Amino acid sequence: MVTDRHEPDAVNADAASWLIRQAAQRNCRAQRIDEQR
Repeated sequence: MVTDRHEPDAVNADAASWLIRQAAQRNCRAQRIDEQR
């Protein structure tokens, strides 16, 4: 990922939202697996 030194907050926000999305997808998959049991 290319970071823009003029907007570190924007880059950090993008990275944080990406991590949150990844975690949410993992949680959704885990919940589906639990429901199938």
